[in-house]
Amino acid sequence: IHLPLLSSLFLTSMFSISISLNETFIFINISMKWTEAQTYCRDNHTDLASVRNLAENQKIQDLVPSQGIVWIGLFRDGWKWSHGTHSSFTNWKQGEPKLSEETCVAANFSADGQWQVSHCQDMRPFICYTGLNETFIFINISMKWTEAQTYCRDNHTDLASVRNLAENQKIQDLVPSQGIVWIGLFRDGWKWSHGTHSSFTNWKQGEPKLSEETCVAANFSADGQWQVSHCQDMRPFICYTGKI
Repeated sequence: IHLPLLSSLFLTSMFSISISLNETFIFINISMKWTEAQTYCRDNHTDLASVRNLAENQKIQDLVPSQGIVWIGLFRDGWKWSHGTHSSFTNWKQGEPKLSEETCVAANFSADGQWQVSHCQDMRPFICYTGLNETFIFINISMKWTEAQTYCRDNHTDLASVRNLAENQKIQDLVPSQGIVWIGLFRDGWKWSHGTHSSFTNWKQGEPKLSEETCVAANFSADGQWQVSHCQDMRPFICYTGKI
């Protein structure tokens, strides 16, 4: 299934956050639907948590109050994580995953952090992660968008995804004044190069234009705001390395 992202949160919720930080995982003690939690994590951290082994599941358990049930980033579309990769590690409760219409996954810490499928509309606290090892790299070679994508994938991780203003500022700090650089966004439902849809945007006024231009550049003569461009244009670009 495609799970739509929500573009905003009620401000009243913003004042009831309880955050515990343990390496890359953050416990958000606000009850939200799965898609709301996904949007919150992408806007403020990196994404809903992916859990790759029992050690990471234990790190989450150390953050969550006893008996708590929290959203993690897994959902029933071939059992993918929110950031787009398939899950190779699982920690299902006995009898899970149920054959049902429930599609989103929660970790149940009244059952030793084992996982269960739930209705995505259920209201639960949740776990975000922050990619502390993620690094942006400015490549001062002009290439077409697809050439830049290939270069980043061959030499780093991928073309840059930008999930909030803080990350946009990190890129701005790398790019010479007035520079226009490729980032990883393209017009296919506005997806990032690594496959996830963009919940954060930073368009210039009048963008995105209704045109055949499909690739996105950040324009640092316009405070790093974004514009669509012909993918054949030759531009320097931003890669990232590390976990998304």
